Amino acid sequence: MFLIFGSGRVAREIAKKLDDYLLIVEDRSLAEKLEREGFKAVWVDPEDLINLPLNLPLKDSTVILASNLSRNLKIAEIVKGIARDVIAVGEKPEACSIYSEMGISKVCGTAIAATVLSEVSELKRRYVEVKIDRYNEGQNLKDLDLGDFCTILSVIRDGKLMKPHPELRLKKGDILGVLCGREVRYTKHPFEEVFVVLTEEKNSEKLLKEVELFKSKFQSHVLFMHKIGDTLACTTAEPENPNPVGLDEAIRIVKEFRVKPDLIISDVGKKDDSLLEETTSIAPLLIAKGKNAYEKILTIVNTADPYDLLNAAVSLGISCKCKILFLDVSQLSLLSKFTETPGLEIKVSKGNQVIDAVKEARSDYDLILVSWKNDVGNIDFGILKKIIFDTQASVIVV
Repeated sequence: MFLIFGSGRVAREIAKKLDDYLLIVEDRSLAEKLEREGFKAVWVDPEDLINLPLNLPLKDSTVILASNLSRNLKIAEIVKGIARDVIAVGEKPEACSIYSEMGISKVCGTAIAATVLSEVSELKRRYVEVKIDRYNEGQNLKDLDLGDFCTILSVIRDGKLMKPHPELRLKKGDILGVLCGREVRYTKHPFEEVFVVLTEEKNSEKLLKEVELFKSKFQSHVLFMHKIGDTLACTTAEPENPNPVGLDEAIRIVKEFRVKPDLIISDVGKKDDSLLEETTSIAPLLIAKGKNAYEKILTIVNTADPYDLLNAAVSLGISCKCKILFLDVSQLSLLSKFTETPGLEIKVSKGNQVIDAVKEARSDYDLILVSWKNDVGNIDFGILKKIIFDTQASVIVV
């Protein structure tokens, strides 16, 4: 279900495009008027918003905030962390910045919010065309923020296909080709939630170097897992004297709380096959070896289901040299699903797949990405573990 907070034009347009929705209105007479017009609407007492979690099915709903900024922020504070997802509609860039700081997904530009949100709400990969009207005419494309879940692929003007240049000034009647879905959000914010697990005190400096890389490059929200006495603690602030914790202990806590980070960064003291398999089933694992930067990246596509691997590679490859080594030529077609990335080099193994993978891994890379599934390329698990643990590069295991 979609709970839409608001009663204005945008809220109504969003409601028209959804089936399972409820308009949440703070004016009783307006709620009754909307019901007479055929909308599914309910009145809530504006003085009793604190009890929203008791009166509405937030846990199983996506909340869409389509009221004014102050009202949206007040409601967001109440429902965030309870609702399945919270998406705000922002009219101005300043509002969108505030939503971003709060960790709320947003769509900026109310005139096209209805169309975009109807796609975003289902969170499936989907292409949609949005027609520019008088509300967005004259804007530059770069100023049209479609939120975290959508990206503009093309612009059609007078029947002609145009590249979506950031400085392109929009005209009434332009048609935007927009792609929405979870993978789009991942491409924009691939490592938003990062857990850090230090297993050996001597590796603290190496680990923290790479934590800083993700914080600066991706604005990652970092959670440090460490011990205070015998108790496992989770803090957003870097601990002054971190006590190491076993990766197995950290993973147990992550599973108990049913959280799913975008990345786990660790020094991984033990070369434990079952632990690596369990960890990568929850999130990609970065084995940090103290790199100051990721200037050269190698991705070895050694899985029959390489979507997550390629998504991480493309996200990390923006602004650096990134080589993708395909061990199976038939998988090249998968690249068409990803946005073109400057500096991306594609290589296909044409001889011995194992030799090609090992030769590349021994080259001078800062970061290597591989899959623990290892079901393409005939790479022995013993060789895969040597690539992961014995090369100079840091390694992300997906």
